[in-house]
Amino acid sequence: MRGRVLLVIGVFFILLSPSVTHAHDQKEYIILITEDGLSPASINPGILVETDTLFFRNVDDGTGTRIHRILVDADGDGEFEGIDDFSTEWISSSCSLNETGQRVDDSCNQHALILLDPSNRLLPGNISMIHQIKDVPKEYNILITEEGLTPASINPGILHETDTLFFRNVDERQNVQHRILVDADSDGVFEGIDDFSTEWISSSCSLNETGQKVDDSCNQHALILLDPSNNLFPGNISMIHQIKENNETVDIDFYINFAQNIYQTVDIDFYINFAQDIHVNNDNAPTGNEELEEVQKSSKEQLLEAVIFFSSLAMILVGLEIIKSDKE
Repeated sequence: MRGRVLLVIGVFFILLSPSVTHAHDQKEYIILITEDGLSPASINPGILVETDTLFFRNVDDGTGTRIHRILVDADGDGEFEGIDDFSTEWISSSCSLNETGQRVDDSCNQHALILLDPSNRLLPGNISMIHQIKDVPKEYNILITEEGLTPASINPGILHETDTLFFRNVDERQNVQHRILVDADSDGVFEGIDDFSTEWISSSCSLNETGQKVDDSCNQHALILLDPSNNLFPGNISMIHQIKENNETVDIDFYINFAQNIYQTVDIDFYINFAQDIHVNNDNAPTGNEELEEVQKSSKEQLLEAVIFFSSLAMILVGLEIIKSDKE
């Protein structure tokens, strides 16, 4: 009989013990960045909760031709330039690594995170975002060799406005320097007010013990931006590849053609909805003198408490009947 009484009492206290509601487990919701847009294209209610994180992963294989970023209308005014609005960094498909596996450019990113939390100026409800896709102008490599430039000219259909010419010196001869003269105003003369030239390009530059150039004016490559800001406009451009050796200079003609800017930025609307985190963590319960906030219990919680109460009462009555029958 005594064992049955202890069993009844044990069940009674288990049923009356306060239920522990665990805090919401933060999740990382993966969104794929593709050539055509985001996948999924939107996130409906019932999936995301406050403190979740959006993980934007770039799977666009257009290496070096497109970059992406996400703009967030945090204040919900339909604009994306408000004081509370923000955007991710530009996201690339790949980042160059050095011999130790570290990124060569620390600003290069292959993913982005957005925390759905008031600390990030985002409140539960509908959030408007923009997936921005930006074409990246290309860097066209031109080799400086002992015989001249490779390629020897650049025909129409290859280059466009805002592209860059990258002249890389592979001529290993010592005491030989190269530079590129540009006839920007197309008057056949290379000394006009708009004309310009690169710095002299050497085969190598001496470095100190820290790996820095001893002579800052030493260059092993040169860049020319094909853009009106550089006094260059679409069409044919005449240049001269100048080679200097033992104070003797040789000029070799070099021609390029570039077309108008074809690169563009595309904006695609993206919408999400996330709910309030209604879960309570008992670890944050008041410890003494704090003012307790009255928490309104949901109808489900009230129903659960009623079930527990009546179940406990029923167990007590059953226990009493068992004890009574044992006495008899």
